[in-house]
Amino acid sequence: MEKILENFIADEISYALFYNELIKIAPTQEDASMLKEFARDAAYHANTFKKIYRAMTGKESNAIIKMPKMNDEYEKLLKDSALKESRSYKKYSEKYKITNNNTALKNALFDAKTDSGSHALQILYMLSN
Repeated sequence: MEKILENFIADEISYALFYNELIKIAPTQEDASMLKEFARDAAYHANTFKKIYRAMTGKESNAIIKMPKMNDEYEKLLKDSALKESRSYKKYSEKYKITNNNTALKNALFDAKTDSGSHALQILYMLSN
């Protein structure tokens, strides 16, 4: 579970970095506002997973963070992020279903999957405008 948590931490930090960069090229204030919320959510989930990791292992995470690539058009980056968020929803849902003995982790997975699903839907809304 240690490696899985490190991957969750790395993913959420990467998402936060990505959304903070995407805000800079958002075409509307509404998009920028939603992206800011996504970045806050991702940072919150990363911190929550870090706390759980520390509680489970007694040490700090050494998650390897992948810097987001921002070399595409805004719309393409947004489309890609909708897929990533939907994959995260599935990933967190699968772990949620099999986590029974750790309430903090189960709650963190529930929150992360809920936000991932919500983000994917909001991104589709942004793409439709």
